[in-house]
Formats: sequence, C-alpha cells, structure tokens
Amino acid sequence: MPFKDSEKRREYNRVYWKANAAGLREQKKTYRKANAEKIREHDRAQYAANPEKRREQNNAWAKAHPEGIRERATARYYANPEEAESHGNVARHTLDRLDSFVDAVVGKRITYSELTA
Repeated sequence: MPFKDSEKRREYNRVYWKANAAGLREQKKTYRKANAEKIREHDRAQYAANPEKRREQNNAWAKAHPEGIRERATARYYANPEEAESHGNVARHTLDRLDSFVDAVVGKRITYSELTA
C-alpha cells in the first residue's frame, strides 16, 4: 500500500504486523524451511561478491558495542555490572560454606508430626 507519509507507513506496518504476527512468523519459518538451500546459495553468492562486507559488518558491530559480547551477556545476569567483575572473589569459598551447612544439619532431624503440628 503506497504511503506518501513515512509515519503513516510505519504505523500501518506496526498495526499489520501486530495483528498478523503469528501467521507471518509461520510463513517465514515455512519459507526458510522449504528454501534453505536456495537461501544458503544466495548468502554464499553475496559473500563471494563482496568478501570484505562481513569484516565491515563485524567492525561496525564492534564499534557500536565496544564492551563486547561477554560483558553484555554478563550484564544481564547481574544487577550491578561491578559485581560481574568481582565474581569469584568471595570472602568464603563455596566448599567452606557447604562444610558449615553439613555441620549444622548433621544430627538434627524433624519428624512428620513435628513438621505438620
């Protein structure tokens, strides 16, 4: 559908995609599965035509994300990024913690009646 206003076109596409997301994803998946070899050949031809393109794309990504992949992934798992850098530098070693846990538990038992009372 031709639009003169790019905002209207974007809004139309957004609404259309939201309304038909599942169907469009399924179409894409089906197409990729049916044409996997054709897609691979196309990718190989694109790379053969311009082998520097991959290096340029990787360099552009590296400039946009100077912190790197590992740090970005690590940041997802820690609320505080400084904590990720000090991971493993703990006051008590894990085995010491487990030893103290076992020492605290040994000899202490609870019966079902005590548990449910």
